[in-house]
Amino acid sequence: MMGSELNQQDYSDSRLNDMQDVLDCVDMKAGVTGFFNTVISPFADHPDWSMLAEWNANSIIGVFQRHHEQCIKSLDKTKDLMQTALREDVGNEITKLNVDKLIFRRDAQEVNIKRAESILNEFLLCYETTFGKKFVPQSKAPVKDVTKQMKEYNMTRLKEALGK
Repeated sequence: MMGSELNQQDYSDSRLNDMQDVLDCVDMKAGVTGFFNTVISPFADHPDWSMLAEWNANSIIGVFQRHHEQCIKSLDKTKDLMQTALREDVGNEITKLNVDKLIFRRDAQEVNIKRAESILNEFLLCYETTFGKKFVPQSKAPVKDVTKQMKEYNMTRLKEALGK
């Protein structure tokens, strides 16, 4: 890339259209389903692996939920900046560039939110299909106190291993 290209900012609709075209062309369902079917589902039906498979799925979905939330927060910040710009004088050349930038940023973030929602929705469908239940984020899941049970279990195993 040449130095002159770095100084030119492109806030055009064609960039947004290109982003939307890529989003429209990608088969997210096939990608997410393929991933889930090869990395999570084979282990979900096996008693020795099912808990790990669910934990892996929870982690992956959690990442995409967080990404989706961050996209929305970024869009909210951009809209706040747009409100601030609306209150300012936008008649000079410098502010025109800032307004172009803000409008482009808002539109690009909206496309990114669509992308994030699509991925997250596909993961949630795969989770429900694989585990036969709706995904519940860890922070909203009931907390199980297994500390006492684990201690008793481990003590019993150690005693057996020592022949006591």
